[in-house]
Amino acid sequence: MALQKSTTTTQAFVCPEAYVVIEKCLYRKDRGEITCSVSIYKNVASRDSGKPALSSKRTTCSYDLEGPNMITQGYNALKLETDMAEAIDV
Repeated sequence: MALQKSTTTTQAFVCPEAYVVIEKCLYRKDRGEITCSVSIYKNVASRDSGKPALSSKRTTCSYDLEGPNMITQGYNALKLETDMAEAIDV
């Protein structure tokens, strides 16, 4: 599971097929939330060939114990963020 979107880096490099992937999620039982580490690559080929991510970020959301797994819930929350509004599932 991953997302794809067009993005522009802080150096003004345009990536029309940026590949957005959650690398890991941590569950905070005391807060009932998960924090996911997200990496953004130029494209899927860049990630698959081991190139470094263009950028990274974290996203935090509440965790529904009866809902889908943490990764799926993380992607669902990520897609609600303004900078990911046009991302598509890939």
